[in-house]
Amino acid sequence: MHTVVQVPALRGRMGGREYYTLSMKIKTVPRFFEFQNHKALEPEQRAQRVLNKQRVPAIRDYLLHNSDGYVFSAITASYQLPDGVDESELFTPFEPGADIGILNLPMDADLLVNDGQHRRAGIAAALEEDPTIGEDVIAVVLFPFEDSARAQQMFSDLNRTASPTTKSLNILYDHRDRLSNITMALTRAVDVFDGRVDKERASLSKRSPALITLGSLHDGTKELLGDVTEVNAAEKQDLAVAFWQTVSRSLPPWADVAAGRATAPEVRETTIATHAVTLRAIGEAGRTLVARHPNDWATVLAEVFAATDWSRTNPEWQGVAVTDGDVTNRRQSQRDLAELLRVKLGVATIDEQVRRFVHAIAHNRADLAMTARLRAADTREDAIADVKRLESDGQLPDGTTDQLVDLLTAAYAS
Repeated sequence: MHTVVQVPALRGRMGGREYYTLSMKIKTVPRFFEFQNHKALEPEQRAQRVLNKQRVPAIRDYLLHNSDGYVFSAITASYQLPDGVDESELFTPFEPGADIGILNLPMDADLLVNDGQHRRAGIAAALEEDPTIGEDVIAVVLFPFEDSARAQQMFSDLNRTASPTTKSLNILYDHRDRLSNITMALTRAVDVFDGRVDKERASLSKRSPALITLGSLHDGTKELLGDVTEVNAAEKQDLAVAFWQTVSRSLPPWADVAAGRATAPEVRETTIATHAVTLRAIGEAGRTLVARHPNDWATVLAEVFAATDWSRTNPEWQGVAVTDGDVTNRRQSQRDLAELLRVKLGVATIDEQVRRFVHAIAHNRADLAMTARLRAADTREDAIADVKRLESDGQLPDGTTDQLVDLLTAAYAS
């Protein structure tokens, strides 16, 4: 005798197979869809990806923090009836031939999640903290289980055509996130951004009239502001507007676009000023500048940025944000560029100053191996002597050796 759970359901047909759609209280999801340890199986034996436990807290927190407005798509699963239960007993229509009726689901039926295992895990984690959300209802779509090959094919089909939205579009449509709201405010409050921020695409085409993407502006602003809370959101927005307004008026390529002296495609092609790595680095360096100069950061930034050559051909950017003429959008490039900007802004640590100065000397001179030699006391003098020879031969500007010695003295004395 099998214990049966009876729930209202809709019967449908797709791809030559019958399926059922039902509503299930969230509190019952972890019970019906038990965790399966796919990691213990070889890939060809699985019908689902391995659960990524790092995704679970984000789903849990989304559910807990947005209990008055969260949205979950349906969980798709395959059912396998226990021995002795016939498929004809599973669905009872309300009237002959109807596709609405009662699903008679045995409690000991095997249920395999084809799509939604991370939602299931996130729901289970959220229920542990707030059982009251268990009364909400989620849609479940059930297909008959045929074999592992069919289950694998279902997983592939369900995920094959899934296309994640771009970062810019997520920011545009996310009204809960404070930083997204600040970023959208910037597109209206900063003159050069008005009509020149692409709010949909992840990257810009060669002829796009946009200067930057919404995603890159969001990332640069995140580096500038750090955490945005309900308490400091207004203050941080004011800072972000003031900061990017100052940047837009001080950074020559942006000012040229705003004044009609250059087009956005020209600036993107010939400078580093609009690339995502640059915006993130500007935000990161700006955060340090504002912390060190809370009262006059705008004056410092304006003077430095206006005097900086932002063209791709500027040797300062080579090996930092530009490689073989192309802007490199890597995390290390951001760190190096932010460090260089802090040096220019006068807010770099002594170690950062040494690294940037050594890079300027040693870039494209791999034989010098300066970084390692300068760190070791027994090779430092030889490295300095090599720099002095380069200066004597006219390959480095006059005073390079003295400046290096001063920086090293300060670095190793601190």
